[in-house]
Order: sequence, then structure tokens, then C-alpha cells
Amino acid sequence: MKKIILIGSSGYIGKKIHEEILRRKIGCLPLRGIDVLDASGAVLEKAVCDYTPDFVFCAAGYTGKPNVDACEYHKAECMAGNAVLPGIVKQVCDRNSLKWGHISSGCIFTGNTDEGSGFTETDPPNFSFRQDNCSFYSGCKALGEEALGYGCKIQNGKSAWVSDGLETGYVWRIRIPFEAGNNPRNYISKVMAYKKLLDAENSITDLGEAVPVMVDMAVSDAATGIYNVTQPGSVTTRQLVGWIQESPLGATLTKQGKEFMFFSSDEDFYRTAAQAPRSNCVLDTSKIQKAGFGLRPVEIAVRECLEKWTN
Repeated sequence: MKKIILIGSSGYIGKKIHEEILRRKIGCLPLRGIDVLDASGAVLEKAVCDYTPDFVFCAAGYTGKPNVDACEYHKAECMAGNAVLPGIVKQVCDRNSLKWGHISSGCIFTGNTDEGSGFTETDPPNFSFRQDNCSFYSGCKALGEEALGYGCKIQNGKSAWVSDGLETGYVWRIRIPFEAGNNPRNYISKVMAYKKLLDAENSITDLGEAVPVMVDMAVSDAATGIYNVTQPGSVTTRQLVGWIQESPLGATLTKQGKEFMFFSSDEDFYRTAAQAPRSNCVLDTSKIQKAGFGLRPVEIAVRECLEKWTN
């Protein structure tokens, strides 16, 4: 592969993807998501015709700052970046027979499966506008997958989340990203910064692993479709705090007088610290592991990031 168009190269994850593409000496045309947000797709169409890429990578979206509560007040931006843009990218790429990749989110689920193995790529989202139980952010991310052609159908007597046609690109679901470098968007940084924490179980994503994996898939002949790009396993907030405290970073925090405090209940959390409902969920990673692109177990990945921590 020689050339990639990267939409959203200035965001937290987009910057890391851009760096990885350049590190591999692959040509890259960076574009802002806002610049290609026209219903006709004319801006992206022109870029595709002029640059003739081999792949289009969409890392753009709207997450809200400092957290998803902001999406409740900026609904137009959230809808455009998370639900409309993916559809535009797919339409332009399909017209030009181009493979594409879109960064989605595991935050379209809540909880775990009855078996406790996590939600798979074919499980219908259970934290979306269709259930009327979600944040505006999660609802828009689920709509984004619908704009890419996915939806609920009955297969073998049960509901399944499947494409309405040929899967022409990748949908990478990441969740609660973390890394070895201090950053306001880094989950580890957030846990250390929050005055009080909600104890919840989640699947999480090491960007140091996930970004190279997504670029690997983009330049490979791997089967297209949805992939849960998270570490195998899950972690509770209390477990993560324990790993932090056991690390050299934790020793430094202890010397500084840092104490980790927890909300007494979910009700306490929502009453005092949050407005929009939060997704706390576990994803199954069997599919990406079988494809040969699996990530390391969550505890190994987190502990290594803590050992390599930089400010």
C-alpha cells in the first residue's frame, strides 16, 4: 500500500494513527472531519480523485470535552461527526471501489452477556436510541454503524447485528483508550485525576497496540467487517487502581498524598457527578484474535504501560 487518506488526523487517536502511517513511510493525506461533512460527499470525492489513495481511514468523531455529558448540549456536532460522517465516507469509497476503515465504539453496549463472555460483533447494540437508555454520544455511535449498513436481522431465530450487503470496509470498535503517556484523554490519567471514581467493569483498549493493529489490517487482505479492538478480558476500576498502586507510578502518587476515593453507589455517581447515562460493558475479542490481530490480555497491557509511564 502506498497512500492513505486519513480523516480526523488531529484528534487524540487520529494523531497516533497519522504517526504510525508516517513511521511506515506510507503516503498520507490528512483531512479534517468537518471539511468532508457534506451530504453529497463532493469534498471527499475530489480528494479521492486527486490523491488516488489505496485506503480511506476515518478516525474523526465527536466525543465531547471533558466527557460525553458535553454531547447532550452539542447534539448537532455529535450527530454529524458520529452518525452522518461514517455514511458519507462509505458512500464515496464504495463509488470508487476503495476499502475503508472507521473507528466506532464499544460504548453502544452496556453490561455483559448472560454467559459472561462479552458482546460479540454480531450482538445488536443494547445501549442506543432504539432502547432509549443511552447517552446521546452512544446513540449517535450506534447510528453511525447503521449508516455503514448494519442493522438488526433475525438469524437462526435470534436477533443479529449484520450488514445489509457486502462488507466493504472495517469497523473497529475501541473502548476506553489508554497508553503509557500522560494525557487528559488517557483512561489511566483520568483515573488518577478524578476526585472520586465509579467502580465498574469494562473492556479497554491499549492504543499502543490497537493503532498498529488497525494499520496492519488496513494494509492487509484481512476479512472486512466489524472487529472489537480491545484487550482480552476486562477490568474493574478497583482492579486498575490496585495495579496503579503496585507500580512505580503508584509509589510516587502515594508520596504525593494521593488517595483514591469511590462513589458509594451508581445512584451517588449520577446524582453528583454525571448527567448522561454511561456505558460500562465487556466485549468479546474472539474474532480479532482468530484473524491474527489480537491484543494482549488487559492486565499485561496495563501493567506494562504503568512501568513505562511518562509525563
